[in-house]
Amino acid sequence: MSITHLIFPVARMAPISTDRAACRAMMRKLAFTLRDAPVLALHLSDTHLHLLVAVSPDEAGRLCQRVGVVLSGAAESTRRWPARPAVSRIPVETRAHLRNAFEYVLRNDERHGVAPDPWRENSSLPDLLGARVIFPGHRATVQRFLPRLARLQLLALAEWPDSSKAEVSEPRLLAAAAAAALGLPILSGQTAGVVMARAAAVQAGVGLSTRSLAVALAVSDDTVLRLRRRRLDPNLPAAVRWQAHLQTLLAPGDVLVTRPDWSSRVRMLS
Repeated sequence: MSITHLIFPVARMAPISTDRAACRAMMRKLAFTLRDAPVLALHLSDTHLHLLVAVSPDEAGRLCQRVGVVLSGAAESTRRWPARPAVSRIPVETRAHLRNAFEYVLRNDERHGVAPDPWRENSSLPDLLGARVIFPGHRATVQRFLPRLARLQLLALAEWPDSSKAEVSEPRLLAAAAAAALGLPILSGQTAGVVMARAAAVQAGVGLSTRSLAVALAVSDDTVLRLRRRRLDPNLPAAVRWQAHLQTLLAPGDVLVTRPDWSSRVRMLS
């Protein structure tokens, strides 16, 4: 088993911006850079990036360079990543170590006593649960190396109810839900990603009228009809439905303030 836990530190310990748009932009950049990498878990913490990937420490060198370029070239001035970060490369040698590392990465905010983002947008958890679609092949990689990992365990890590089967009843939620599902800051413009997100929103709104969808997405009725016919990965509308339902459950500023110390928390994958 060749799996490595990589830790990229922030230069001068400058905290990473928690702005949601900046976080989504960085996650999309990382997803593009890691599109061909066998990623098991990823977490962008306030002072470092954790990456659990199915390569050996020696093979991780080129991957570290690619990720380092993204981090050092980030547009946000608050992200002061070193040009050549001193990346820690920790080999994962046993199944037990893999389970512990997987949970450690995805719950890294809790590990450091930080109240986590309830939307988990700074981690790969939304992709593993089908609420976001920016890391292609991510779930298949995790299933390969952690075949006994249950969906209920992932839901427990995210502290989410299972909303994957929920239907969208409020058109006003669709624009924000579609943006979150594809890691976009807002649903504005005519880029390929935005058009795809709008199509996913339209197809997620099963049972909603053409007019209500057009108003919610600020497009014409004809555009809605055209987007209904667009061929999409079925995971996209499903992710939008997830996100729309989560918006009814989690307020944007929600955090769980009172949290037990890491050493006393029950492990989900033990």
